[in-house]
Amino acid sequence: MAILLENEHKTKFAVVTGAGKGIGCAIAKTLAQKGYTIIACARTLEDLQLLQAEIPGILVFTADLATTEGVGALIVFVAAQCGVPDVIVNNVGKYTMDTMLTTNAKVFDELMQVNYWAGYRLTMPFLKAMAERGSGHIFTICSVASIEPKENASSYSITKHAQLGFSRNLAADLKATGVKVTAILPANVDTPSWDGFEGDRSTFLKPEDIANVVLEQLERGESGEILIRDKAE
Repeated sequence: MAILLENEHKTKFAVVTGAGKGIGCAIAKTLAQKGYTIIACARTLEDLQLLQAEIPGILVFTADLATTEGVGALIVFVAAQCGVPDVIVNNVGKYTMDTMLTTNAKVFDELMQVNYWAGYRLTMPFLKAMAERGSGHIFTICSVASIEPKENASSYSITKHAQLGFSRNLAADLKATGVKVTAILPANVDTPSWDGFEGDRSTFLKPEDIANVVLEQLERGESGEILIRDKAE
């Protein structure tokens, strides 16, 4: 699917996936405060409605981005709202505990659909139009596990490596176009995905820490690969 529509609006549009909670929610709020019109996507309508109550003018869309149908529906919605977005934040992700001795192809494929394919499928239809326009910024929220193995999370780490590889190749191929590409690699972030964890979360990063890095990169207008260790490291 190729998107050729132009954004004729004066406002800037930012698409944020996984925006219902945690990092995506914080990014949506931070960019909205800076004047971006947010197109927020999540699986749960109730989470998006809560976000909508906080951010006037936000556009929300429910979809399961683990499916090609879900991503395709989001692409159609984004194109109808703004043509080609100014910012894409590929944040949706899934974490599963496994090892190479306990995992199987089904588990790996489920994580690959969310952690890699969702961002690829959402980004690619807008890519040529962004390059022809000569502007835009594509963010991928990766992980420290994108550059080093994570114990007891083999499938997660492998799919996060693939995600970072996608971002790196985007950066290499788009560097002469004016389109910026940033991969953010945080350590543990204190999000609802950790609910039920009985360990110490006091050293974890906060979702707002990641949102502030996104904003800083946007304001600098730079590509980059940013590793963010937590307070314990």
